[in-house]
Amino acid sequence: MQRYTDTHLVILELGVGARNQLLKAPLMQLVAQHPTYRYITLNLPSEINIPAAIAAQTIGLAGTIQHSFKEMLKNA
Repeated sequence: MQRYTDTHLVILELGVGARNQLLKAPLMQLVAQHPTYRYITLNLPSEINIPAAIAAQTIGLAGTIQHSFKEMLKNA
């Protein structure tokens, strides 16, 4: 990760539930520490939780992975 400290990095989270902080918390902390990093989360509306500290760097996409990917491919 240190190699990419000064780059534009996107962390893409697909379907990780809000209760899985073992995975989510370190990634969100990483984004909070690096202003050029971005965080994109795709999940059910009830599972999207974007902390205020990274809200400006985050995109939350509500929906299922299956539906969202079908929509993206349909529009490609």
